Amino acid sequence: MLRSRIAIAAAGLSLAAASVAQSPSPRSAWVSPGTNGSPIDGTVFHAQVLLDAAGFPAGVIDGKPGMSLRKAIEGFQEARGLDKTGKLDVATRQALLSQNRASTVMVRLTPDQVAGPFVYPFPKKPEDQAKLPALSYRNMLEKVAESFHTTPETIVALNGPKALIGPGQTLRLPNVLAANRDYEG
Repeated sequence: MLRSRIAIAAAGLSLAAASVAQSPSPRSAWVSPGTNGSPIDGTVFHAQVLLDAAGFPAGVIDGKPGMSLRKAIEGFQEARGLDKTGKLDVATRQALLSQNRASTVMVRLTPDQVAGPFVYPFPKKPEDQAKLPALSYRNMLEKVAESFHTTPETIVALNGPKALIGPGQTLRLPNVLAANRDYEG
């Protein structure tokens, strides 16, 4: 009886191993942003970055269309004297591209960019959140994402699931920071 249980368990493990070997793992499924299978539409992502840089923030920069993007496009079109369609038509894309700005930039993270305090687990209930000394980020990734007007998922999509985050690490991030950050002068 013990031998049959062992044989059944071994057969089950063999079948499980065979099915895992045939199906791609989620980690190996990462594809470069803007290519087929990526959660990021490169055209939309670049438009979101360019709109943000032009003073027409389109909400979270994630390469996905939505109402905030449409409203930002309409505002940009109106300000530039273009037909107000809310769509990335040829004239709008040309006007946006005249900024000559890349959609992403490689950023070496500073200690300040990834410094805490962090709160994990973050309380779900507002009354529990109110008891915290401050509404801090859950982790470094969430803090960096907020600083670059994006989401943790978008940062992972831009860099791959094996990218490290911390002081001195370099990440590909949305190109939304002002060229000059000296706000005192």
